[in-house]
Amino acid sequence: MARYTNIEVINLSQALIFVASFVLLISPMVALAQPQEAQELAMQKCHYLQKVLGKSGYGHNEDWIKQAKINALGHAAKLGATHLVWEQSYTATDYSGSVSAKAYKCNP
Repeated sequence: MARYTNIEVINLSQALIFVASFVLLISPMVALAQPQEAQELAMQKCHYLQKVLGKSGYGHNEDWIKQAKINALGHAAKLGATHLVWEQSYTATDYSGSVSAKAYKCNP
């Protein structure tokens, strides 16, 4: 059975705290990597990736369009999109629906 000294345990604890702190600090930066909303005319020099759909999910959600857009932004981010041009929104019920958008990747 392995025995650890107090110093080894403290060093391991400090290392875990450091890693956890780093992850918490970098998480908001990763969230900022979402595609930006744009107008079609501004995308002329960008590469079209594909159409993305976002769904609000089910339930009593009066702001369903916001939820659907967040969902579409997530799909576009996974494609590596830098910009998104909204196309249409589709109402399923008073509290749910979906949106469609074109995803683009623009060079800096």
